Amino acid sequence: MNALLILKPDVIQHSITIKTQLKENGFKLLNEIKTKLTPEQATDFYQHLLDTPKFNELIAYVTSGPIIAFHLQKDKIYEDLNFFIGPEENAYAKEHFKKSLRAVYGTDTIVNGFHFSSDVETASREIQFFFPRFLTNLPSLDHAHLFLQDAIYPTLVMGLTALCKEKPQDPVAWLGDWLLNKNPNKPVIEEP
Repeated sequence: MNALLILKPDVIQHSITIKTQLKENGFKLLNEIKTKLTPEQATDFYQHLLDTPKFNELIAYVTSGPIIAFHLQKDKIYEDLNFFIGPEENAYAKEHFKKSLRAVYGTDTIVNGFHFSSDVETASREIQFFFPRFLTNLPSLDHAHLFLQDAIYPTLVMGLTALCKEKPQDPVAWLGDWLLNKNPNKPVIEEP
């Protein structure tokens, strides 16, 4: 699974340490960008919080300096990020999640050092915001397995069976040609 993690302006000086901790805790770093958001970009990114009382304070905070956005990957990423980063309320994080990054680096609910994706839909939108060329709408592992099982394996098994019966000199080239000729998805063009 994928998620976005933002190091806000007050913690980017600790980015090397935080990046090391992320890797040590099993997060795979796929991409990163250091940037300074304009108020318009920050408003667009945090549009879901537009009606909250501290929205203007949040926008002023995240645009006060550069940020670093990490595109991360891990199996149980949302659960693990929630534990690793800690709750938004800094006092609660310091009391109950003492080793979390917000307990270590955060100051209060707004100046809490970090933002991270909380679910798949949010992650997709947020990753596209910072890394527009990255494909986030990839099929799940289950869907990919079903596709392979239904569409690829039957044809491949027939090709490998024919390969074993034929025993050609160059089995790789033979199988490649066989798959091209026997492709069930190959369009049939009839001459007029």
